[in-house]
Amino acid sequence: MSSQTWFLPLWFFAATLIGLPEEANRSIHTRASSIVASMLSGNAEIQPSSLPQDALISWAEEHEEERQAAATDSGEALENRYPYRVANVIFQANTPWSNTVWIDIGKQTPGISFRLQKNCPVVVRDSLVGIIDFVGKKASRVRLLSDPYVRPAVRVVRENSQVRHLVQAVQEIQKATALNPSLLPKPELASALSRLLDCLLQSLPQSSELRLAKGELQGAEYPSSPTILRGVGFNYDFDDEEGPKRDLRTGQKSLQEQKILLIKPGDLLETSGLDGIFPRGLRVATVASVSPLEEGAIAYRILAAIDSPDFPNFDHLTVIPSLPNDPLQPPSDTDLIRSLIEEASTSTTPLPKGRGLKGEISKGG
Repeated sequence: MSSQTWFLPLWFFAATLIGLPEEANRSIHTRASSIVASMLSGNAEIQPSSLPQDALISWAEEHEEERQAAATDSGEALENRYPYRVANVIFQANTPWSNTVWIDIGKQTPGISFRLQKNCPVVVRDSLVGIIDFVGKKASRVRLLSDPYVRPAVRVVRENSQVRHLVQAVQEIQKATALNPSLLPKPELASALSRLLDCLLQSLPQSSELRLAKGELQGAEYPSSPTILRGVGFNYDFDDEEGPKRDLRTGQKSLQEQKILLIKPGDLLETSGLDGIFPRGLRVATVASVSPLEEGAIAYRILAAIDSPDFPNFDHLTVIPSLPNDPLQPPSDTDLIRSLIEEASTSTTPLPKGRGLKGEISKGG
């Protein structure tokens, strides 16, 4: 074998190792050294296609116990809200401008309970860290939140400390009077107090959280820190299922209400589900700073710190299914045909002449 024949595969293999975990690098280095020594002595020929794969499979098997522990951890954090699959990170370039990692699951990986496809969210516990942007047979590429093209729709979730403290106080009183009824001078007072406290708890909000401004996050351009995201469009201009709209500057739903900031440093940002890709309720980032509103501004601009403490260096990542439909995308021809067939099968009114399926699609498209 000529020197050029085996030098190029070795060079490619060395480049591949740059982003692997240290333990994987040591394992692969040991195996590669023995193969190269045999090859140079004329006792063996290198198999460039199998060398990295065999070593990576060996490393993955050794760390299966860690993956199972990560799966248990993710399941508890997600509270079984979604099906999920924990994967090992098998490649990550050690460069500050790299926004992708590779994981060891793909289309041919058995045991995945949902469709692994582009736009599946990727999390660590219950914190969003990226999105699948390519699915291969046995590996997939994850684009991280630090990439400017990943833009999750998020919402401010702020704890209402006054409600939480009031609920805690009521519960303490209920517990104390139940354990020691003699604290009250008359038995009938205990019954009246119990009814009053029950009514108070029922009248309080079921959640001690305020859901306020909505907007969009995206990665900052290099050379900014990879853990800092930019936020744009944060306001509450339209009613939604969380409540009526709020004034941009005062945060009031009506003039009689107390003023409140729609967004401030320290607020948690969670996915809102409004982008049609990321499911609602995943932690994303914490507000770091809020730019002052300029004259005539219609929304706040912010900087936010990514919630996951290990970002962007991971050993394991958890993949969950994406939302079924993207409301921002028009329906495909297949969807139109399916809806027309379903409508025709359930309707007793015949279709007008000259407006069959082909006519409906051409009209809609």
